[in-house]
Amino acid sequence: MLSLKSLNTLHTYLNYKEDQPINTINMLQGVVTLFKDSINQFGATSPEDAVDIWAKGVKTRNGALQYAVLSKSLKAKMENSLNNTSWITGASSPWIESYKITEYKKINYITYRAMINFHLMADKLDAGYVNAELTIEKSGKHWVISKIK
Repeated sequence: MLSLKSLNTLHTYLNYKEDQPINTINMLQGVVTLFKDSINQFGATSPEDAVDIWAKGVKTRNGALQYAVLSKSLKAKMENSLNNTSWITGASSPWIESYKITEYKKINYITYRAMINFHLMADKLDAGYVNAELTIEKSGKHWVISKIK
């Protein structure tokens, strides 16, 4: 649940005026904190959902979607790079045209492995394929991605 303080921080950010640059850093830090706190309240309810959310995030270059389904250790590793790119991931070219989840494999009752095949395009030309192998684990009531190859 969002606190009143968090909502006030968001309201301040949304009402930002360019003649107030001194407060910009404080407002943006508040928004990032609100953003991360909100993301941490959500999670995937199945290993398939974790994989699908992450893959959609990769395709759309949305770091927030990717971050939302990562384990705590992967979140810690990715946070600086996400902050440095304004939570936008990947590249504009080549881009991911589509993806297909090609394999789900149950390793044990709390661990799954998934393979995703991403189709790349550049200048409207086929740029090939790249694969990702994910390890998904149960963490509390959610499923998280604990390893990405």
